[in-house]
Amino acid sequence: MLAREDLQAANDNSLNREAALSLRLLHWFLESRESAIAELIGPGYRPDPLRDELMRLVCLNFAEGQARRLLQYQDDLAPRWTHAAVEEAIDALDLAHLIMIDPKISAEKQGLIWPTKRLVSFYNTHMPELLEVAVKILHDVMPTTP
Repeated sequence: MLAREDLQAANDNSLNREAALSLRLLHWFLESRESAIAELIGPGYRPDPLRDELMRLVCLNFAEGQARRLLQYQDDLAPRWTHAAVEEAIDALDLAHLIMIDPKISAEKQGLIWPTKRLVSFYNTHMPELLEVAVKILHDVMPTTP
């Protein structure tokens, strides 16, 4: 239960410098990432948290040498998204040539879902660049300890 004082307006300057910096850095990182994804997807791009989460999960599973099926993604993401929404996002990723569904078992979209070379190349290129710039910014603005 929230205390009454927690529901009052915060005092001026009560957000510390490190927290404000973290918020700015996170905002910059997310904007830069969105810009890169917009470039990847091309015309008609619009932000879509479900698509982004699926791209991330497909690539992380691939990095672990695994592929999953649509139903597994639907079950994993069920707390936030419906099965229909996950299937629609998978179809959109397939149409954008960012994933492929193993054609050997593709009946009812239950084939194994793999990232395409295009998606892997995107992450291999853009994520290290974003991380490198974020680390540089942190290094430049964080106070050093004596």
